[in-house]
Amino acid sequence: MSVSPILLVHVSGGVIGCVSGGAALLFRKGSQRHLMVGKVFGVSMLTMAAAGVFLAVVKSKAGDILGGMLTLYLVATAWVTARRREPQPGIFDWGALLFVLALEAVTSTWAVEAATSPTGMTCTPPLKVNSWRASHSA
Repeated sequence: MSVSPILLVHVSGGVIGCVSGGAALLFRKGSQRHLMVGKVFGVSMLTMAAAGVFLAVVKSKAGDILGGMLTLYLVATAWVTARRREPQPGIFDWGALLFVLALEAVTSTWAVEAATSPTGMTCTPPLKVNSWRASHSA
């Protein structure tokens, strides 16, 4: 049985995220150990989400792409919030706001499309990644 290396990265990131997230609960907030496992948690969750988005693009799963991008947004903004020293929003914050508003616009468009269709499903066109993958396979 052959398993994709990116799938292994995705699953490993998720497992490490679960273990390190649980470990963070065991240590006193602000302690060196809590900070260390918190960093491991953040990196592993970002890795898991990025690998998930990549897999979703390769498999032409538009909903999973949005879900993975939302996960990237949530983890990245949580990390920045936890590390923030200055109270004022910066360029990252404004960029993150625009990013999540764009995700919400796509999601809302698909929801309205599904609600107004006779089948109750969205008719978004599939991504054109599979044709590239098929033409570049060995």
